Order: sequence, then C-alpha cells, then structure tokens
Amino acid sequence: MTTTRKCTELKKGDIVLFYVDPYSSGQKELEQGTVIHVYEQKVDVCYLYGYKSMTDMIPFEDLVSVYDENGEYQEFRNFSGTGFYLEPRYSIKGMV
Repeated sequence: MTTTRKCTELKKGDIVLFYVDPYSSGQKELEQGTVIHVYEQKVDVCYLYGYKSMTDMIPFEDLVSVYDENGEYQEFRNFSGTGFYLEPRYSIKGMV
C-alpha cells in the first residue's frame, strides 16, 4: 500500500495537517484544516485557531498529511487518524 500522496493530487474539501505561523510569531504550529483551492505550489486552507476561523496559503513543503479512511493510521502530536503522508515534505525533509 502506498503511504504517500503528492500534494498536486489534493482537491477541494480534503482535510490536511500542516504547519502554519498564524500570527507571524516565528514559530510554526501543527494545525488541521480543509483545502479550499489547490495552486501550483501551495494550497488555500481554512482552519479553526482558537475561536477564530482562519484562511492561509500553505506552501506544499508545510503540508504533512491528508485524511483518508483508506490510509494508514497516523499520530502527530495531538492529532490522529487514517491518511497518507504528503510529498514533497517526506521526499525533501524525510520527517515531520
């Protein structure tokens, strides 16, 4: 079974885990959100941060995983579920 999926295969409505710096503090946090639109090298993602709904452009290299009920079980900090790791994060950096 394939354990990775390419970021270019994402589509509107996919649920993804990604790193984001929501307040430009210099420290990225792991968040979960829904893909709104896929561009050539980034995706537009909507997510909840505290009590606010946020929308950010996330570069492919900050995407970690996509939810898929047919994927493998994964755990990332306080997130868990089935899905696939996303490339290029794992082909470039080799880790979360």
